[in-house]
Amino acid sequence: MSSTNPICLMAEYNEWMNARLYEAAKNLPIEELNADRKAFFGSILGTLNHLVVADTIWLKRFAVHPANYTALDMIRDLPTPKSLDQMLFTDIQSLAKHRKSLDQAIMEWAHAIAEHDLDYVLCYSNMKGIPAQKNFFSLGVCRTGFSITILV
Repeated sequence: MSSTNPICLMAEYNEWMNARLYEAAKNLPIEELNADRKAFFGSILGTLNHLVVADTIWLKRFAVHPANYTALDMIRDLPTPKSLDQMLFTDIQSLAKHRKSLDQAIMEWAHAIAEHDLDYVLCYSNMKGIPAQKNFFSLGVCRTGFSITILV
């Protein structure tokens, strides 16, 4: 079995789960989406924004892989979020549209990863500027459950 199979499987699950999550969120009144839930990112909308921010940060890191995945071209053009609690979108419709495009990029990227790409050591800095190095395989496998498994 290819080591890329779990990455594709998790990307597919991620897309499916996000579709269900956003469908439920779109049915909530705006007051419920914006209500302070005393969670790390405040509201439901704040938490959904956080997931998009975290996914964007990781995808931008993956976009520097020497394989130069074309599926991540749209990610390269996005501004880098400034903080994990940044509100990129203030309404669920715009956020859902962006989430869908991110999930499509994740799916295309996951299916483009070749076995030999997984040996690469990714060098990046975290949000505090602290440098890190991680094996691309472990990051790819952990991160393709993007909205489900936040490890930032």
